[in-house]
Amino acid sequence: MAFGIEFGWGKIFLSLFSIFASIALGYYLYKITFAHKAVRIGISLVFAGAVGNLIDRVFYGVFYGTQPLFYGHVVDFIQVDIPDINIMGVNYTHFPIFNIADSCVTCGIILLILFHNKLPGIKEILGKKMETEDLQKDNAGE
Repeated sequence: MAFGIEFGWGKIFLSLFSIFASIALGYYLYKITFAHKAVRIGISLVFAGAVGNLIDRVFYGVFYGTQPLFYGHVVDFIQVDIPDINIMGVNYTHFPIFNIADSCVTCGIILLILFHNKLPGIKEILGKKMETEDLQKDNAGE
């Protein structure tokens, strides 16, 4: 859970939510193949981050024999050393530790915010489906 907060059913809820969110994002990505490239990249980054966290949450404990299924921990963190820097009395010895999957989600959301005017609406998504079905019917001679 966020910031290491734990409560009884929270882990399983978060794991199940990750599964449903990943399925929904995958389906949405499949439906917007006609959308602007930056939008598709943004959704892909969010999808990749969601799936990365999902794999950790669902399977990590099982792989290492420490937790049952759905009770794993997110573990894909990176710590980058930097030269020691002193800024206003605070000494920094490394870049803040960050999570790769969460970085993907953050970059994807930033990209989607920058290109929000290119996001396809519901009518466009459903309209593309309807146009495809109409074209298939015309080709079949109906």
